[in-house]
Amino acid sequence: MIAGNGVGLLLRAERFSMVMKVLREGAFGGFLKYVIMSLLALSVLGLVFMDVQGVLRGSVGGTDVARVGSQTIGLREFDHLARMSLSRYQMTPRESYAKDPSVLMDILHGEVRSNQVLLESEVFGLSINDKKLQQELIARIKPSQQDGESLQQTLDRVLRSQGLSEGDFIESYNREVVGDVVIEAVQSGFEYSSKDLAGDLFRLQNHTREISLINFLQSDIQDVKIPNDGELLKIYEDTKVAQYKIDERRVLQVAFIDGSKLEETLDINEQSIQKYYDENIEQFFVSEQRLLEQAIVPNEDAAKKILSLVLDQKLELSEAKKKISPQEGTYVPSAPFTDDMLIADLKDGVFKAKAGDTVGPFHTLIGYHVITIKDVVKPHTKTFEDAKTEIQEELEKTELADRLVEVSESLEDILARGTSFEEAAKSVPLIVSVFRPFTALGFDIEGKDVFDGIDKIDTADKDIILQEAKLLQEGETSRVFEMPSGRFAALHLLEIIPESFKPFEDVKNDLIDQHREDQRRTKNSQRVTSARKAIGEGTKNFVDIVKEYKKEAQNIASVKLYGPIDSPLLDEHRAALFQAKIGDVFSLTYKGGILLVLVRGASIPDFSELDSEQIEKIQGQVSDELKSEVFSHYVYSIGRRHPAFINESLLSSFYGASSLVKNP
Repeated sequence: MIAGNGVGLLLRAERFSMVMKVLREGAFGGFLKYVIMSLLALSVLGLVFMDVQGVLRGSVGGTDVARVGSQTIGLREFDHLARMSLSRYQMTPRESYAKDPSVLMDILHGEVRSNQVLLESEVFGLSINDKKLQQELIARIKPSQQDGESLQQTLDRVLRSQGLSEGDFIESYNREVVGDVVIEAVQSGFEYSSKDLAGDLFRLQNHTREISLINFLQSDIQDVKIPNDGELLKIYEDTKVAQYKIDERRVLQVAFIDGSKLEETLDINEQSIQKYYDENIEQFFVSEQRLLEQAIVPNEDAAKKILSLVLDQKLELSEAKKKISPQEGTYVPSAPFTDDMLIADLKDGVFKAKAGDTVGPFHTLIGYHVITIKDVVKPHTKTFEDAKTEIQEELEKTELADRLVEVSESLEDILARGTSFEEAAKSVPLIVSVFRPFTALGFDIEGKDVFDGIDKIDTADKDIILQEAKLLQEGETSRVFEMPSGRFAALHLLEIIPESFKPFEDVKNDLIDQHREDQRRTKNSQRVTSARKAIGEGTKNFVDIVKEYKKEAQNIASVKLYGPIDSPLLDEHRAALFQAKIGDVFSLTYKGGILLVLVRGASIPDFSELDSEQIEKIQGQVSDELKSEVFSHYVYSIGRRHPAFINESLLSSFYGASSLVKNP
């Protein structure tokens, strides 16, 4: 399709995919209720549970991190999702796993829950008709549209940036909308929360704890034994599979057909462009359009205030939105819309208005719209000059595709004769590269993705290259194949490097350091355990422990449930501090030591009229969380009907042990 907005192409759904992940991460800059929120911010479809019903440890494929019913979540697929989820925190999945493995498990559990909800909706037979889906997609991708770009071009650009196909996007977006229907159905009717409960939560949120602590540092332990070579060798043999294994790697030569060289030979003349225009004139008819500027906010009250500022105070829509709702919602600059591009909720109000009118609010799935009609463009047919550039681009694209097929067939014949890539490049325009040795998952010995930084290779291309490479024997050349990006390539396997282990001598110092730290950690834990036991039995008190170990107690008068926390306490310690009773003595671990803590007291505040606004806010939050909790129980129950299996050993070996593998 050349002319028009190209929305018809959006309905060519062919395959299932992982686009739900992209949507939840806000890849399109939007805020579709619940679905678009970050997994790490606990979106409803990405609910995370400490005790997971229906998520089991069992049989999963060797390269799959999880299986839900008949659906699997592959390691590369999950790694891609985790990287996108964590990129906003400037962290890689391995860095996150080293700091706290539960973060990656939260992401994975969220993805499992999403699949379970969507499987349940399929059992119900829920689906969205094509017209409704098209309307929702138009509204969804519109905010990402750039000047001079059709909706189809916008969609193509965004999908390329994510390494996804159009078919993947359509099918998965359909499943997301169905999931939203399930959410609203389950949550309807759960709106109320009591003021008494909100008051109790206010007290809880603002109460403080008074504690004393003794810091037992591992570095204080000096009497550690250095193991001899025999002991080290035994440790090495016991741990080498988990810590020092180097997976089989392959050295691959890749030949890409150089499309840029073929483009230089294309010759689309004015005559052929004019001929196409004359023969397809109906494609260049443009229906009546409205140039619309939009402010979209999450609640009706804010939308009404924005409309009032525009109508009564003559503010620009963008200024009114910024004044009323600077953080929530979005502003969409002027963009043209035809009648068939608007969903029914917007169409009547917009097309009855005149140029210059501001109308609304209109409620849709993504919020409340206030719309200014900036201009009305009458129906017309694009002139040849206006359509010339896009026709030329389309004809060039078609001719290039034909040429690529011809050249790929020629390359296939050349390689079938046993010709090397270097020799073939004398007859066919090729870009020949050699990848550094990589594992079956595409990572080098340092755990880095060998495809990172390679121009024009997206996620889908990586997967097919890895699949083809896995089938080759050493010295063998693959068929010429087309990748999802449209490029053609062939592979030649130069070498297979067998599975091995880091040599003992190379890791000997690491083993010594590890053994020392293990001893320090064990002895430090033993002395804290001894102190707690003595206090528990009543033979000693907290002051006695301070004297016995020649420590200095640190007194903290006010530990809060939120906000900054005094060192060496960490955020993750708050739960234990606030769950303990007054007088309790317990330990908290952190990297490098253990804290022995005594809870001395608690301060629970009352509230006054000055706090009423905060209490009302809490009451609203409780109402929202109640709906989420209701949905979480529903998701918890369907876990029994759609059990999931998680491959924890694969996650551990891939994200945990790889950090210990150093350069050879």
